[in-house]
Amino acid sequence: MLGNKSLSFKRVGGAIGYVLFLGIAVLCLLELCFRMYVVDFYGSNLAGLNTSADFSGTSVLVIGDSFSADQRSYVKGLRAKMPDQSIVNAAIPGTCIRQHQLFAKKRLEQFTPDLLIYQVYVGNDLLEYRHPIDSKAISVKRKAYWWLADRFLVLGYLNARMLGFKRVRTKEEDLAREPKSDATYSAESYNQRTKLLLKAESALIQNSVLLQGGRAEDMKAFCADIKDMLDDVPSATKVIVLVIPHCAQTGELYLERMEELGAIPADHAALLAEDYPFFDYLNAELSTSNCSVVNALPWVKNASREELYFYPNDPHMNEVGQQRLADSLFQLLEQQSWVPQ
Repeated sequence: MLGNKSLSFKRVGGAIGYVLFLGIAVLCLLELCFRMYVVDFYGSNLAGLNTSADFSGTSVLVIGDSFSADQRSYVKGLRAKMPDQSIVNAAIPGTCIRQHQLFAKKRLEQFTPDLLIYQVYVGNDLLEYRHPIDSKAISVKRKAYWWLADRFLVLGYLNARMLGFKRVRTKEEDLAREPKSDATYSAESYNQRTKLLLKAESALIQNSVLLQGGRAEDMKAFCADIKDMLDDVPSATKVIVLVIPHCAQTGELYLERMEELGAIPADHAALLAEDYPFFDYLNAELSTSNCSVVNALPWVKNASREELYFYPNDPHMNEVGQQRLADSLFQLLEQQSWVPQ
């Protein structure tokens, strides 16, 4: 009897070991394919944000994250102001330079743009280099996922796909209650990911903006990866690195809300300054005769609490903010004679 039980345990243990080995092997294979970009993993995103007309005679190529990868983003405003130009939106939500490096060369070869707009985000781009897995405020499951995601980029891609499928199945009445709406602000309704990140690293905003708490080292890696990507840009292509601020940098209202959501009280004057370490570092490292680093913070700082450029319950820009960004960016392009001819 005992012998049979022992044999059963061995069989179960062997089966579990086999499944684990198979899972690790599949994950490594997927990661290799993703890193080598053997297929166009983000091809469907490209198709969803553009029409066939946008692909003809491309003048401008946009690469970035969810601030750009939206049908209502500043790219829409630029298209309206530059009707004679073809603008390809190759931005991908939930990504940063670590993913952009993989497909940027392909997009540059596809569209040979006169102007590349590369959008970065102060809020979480550095987080992608080092998630706060040592936090005692988050679950073991979350720590395990973040630890793996820091090493296997394909996990982020798979997770985004799964979220996309989930969204397709979401009922319309549930979508109406999304954080990306003009509903009244409430801590309970605010974007769950933001609250999770602040729970895990309460100083995340000030660490990112001011390059504190070890984020200065993350910035070095971040900037080095951007440089590697820009090495593939043809010399004839003008480059703009567009730096999108965190909403907490734009006014006391948003800063107070972040503190209510879990951000530690910080030096307000330092966080609201238009010249800040995150931008200054990129500007010093990336600016060349062919590459300009553009600070979007002065464009979207709130002069009053009546004119808000970000959603009440989400850190992304609302349509007013996106239009403000489009207007300001177009004005800069014209002033500097950067509009492709």
